[in-house]
Amino acid sequence: DLTNPKFSYKKTLFIALKNMFVNIATAPFQFMKNDDGEDGRELQNLEVEMLKSDLPSASIKKLEKIAGLLKKKPMLKFEFLQVVDKEIEYEKLIMARIKRNYYISKNLVESTEALKDEDYKNIEAISDLDEGLVSYINQKSLVFENSQEMDLGRKAELILGKEKTNNEFEKLILARNKFIEEKISAIGIAPERITVRFATKEEEGEHINARYIVKLSSM
Repeated sequence: DLTNPKFSYKKTLFIALKNMFVNIATAPFQFMKNDDGEDGRELQNLEVEMLKSDLPSASIKKLEKIAGLLKKKPMLKFEFLQVVDKEIEYEKLIMARIKRNYYISKNLVESTEALKDEDYKNIEAISDLDEGLVSYINQKSLVFENSQEMDLGRKAELILGKEKTNNEFEKLILARNKFIEEKISAIGIAPERITVRFATKEEEGEHINARYIVKLSSM
């Protein structure tokens, strides 16, 4: 009430400014709409394709927009939090690699290096329950003790080598983080203005969709 003798313009202005900065800190992309004429909230998540070490084109476009925001507002710093269901992606990697080996064996391809784009499309088209693939895994796993009691994924993991597959998986998910760092750096943003890391369980939330959560870390 402006007529109230206890009303303070300074106090009201302070509260308004405080709320504005809190809102910007908690949802910075929302304010891009007023600044750039577009809704920036879409930039809060960057989609990820499993088994890919880079980002899909739609996510790269978002990343470039974030870099533009960083250039325009030198005080901003962002965090990119990788969210991925590691168990699911690891299983997908196992099946992708065993399918590749099966395809090479079946088609008498000299080596992985000799595979062409058409070969990779054919490999992706192989079903997890393809009779030939299942037979290949079962036969190859017979040399391992107690393999007959294992499911197809564990048999495939033994054939590929657990340590080797684990190492490849770790390199894959770390390469995604590296991709973002290098992409942002190539656009001319100082490395210290972004942090790329894996999300904690609390940050992931209940639904783990493969993505990067983009958060303001300081301003």
